[in-house]
Amino acid sequence: MTKKTQDDIETDPKTAATPGAQTKQTKLRLVKFGSPHCSPCVAMDKAKTLEKLQAKFPDLEVEKIDLMLDPDFKDGLSDDQVKAMTANGDIADEYDVEAMPTFVFETDDGTEVHRETGGQSLSGLETAYKDALKKLSRKGAKP
Repeated sequence: MTKKTQDDIETDPKTAATPGAQTKQTKLRLVKFGSPHCSPCVAMDKAKTLEKLQAKFPDLEVEKIDLMLDPDFKDGLSDDQVKAMTANGDIADEYDVEAMPTFVFETDDGTEVHRETGGQSLSGLETAYKDALKKLSRKGAKP
């Protein structure tokens, strides 16, 4: 399955905005890809950055997906955790995750709207969320 991108929204007649047409309300979802062995991921978890972002923007759905950086790097993880994180590799491929942490803002139908990579402050993620909302509004979707 190939993920839809912002360019697909612009060119797909099903999702392209028609001037004057009523648009349905679109909700954004943030998918964070990280790992327990990723220092910026751990720092953000300790600071409860995503929890604070979600508290500030209650309409934003947040999902965390843990990935394995290296299958040989299993220290401190249960077999079930290793199995789940290895299985999440397919999801990471689908989202084209190349670094951690990666933050993908997408619509409720799975269309990617905005992406950030690397450790982010709360204000950085707030800006990214607002940028994603602006991109949606330019395309005629109502956030």
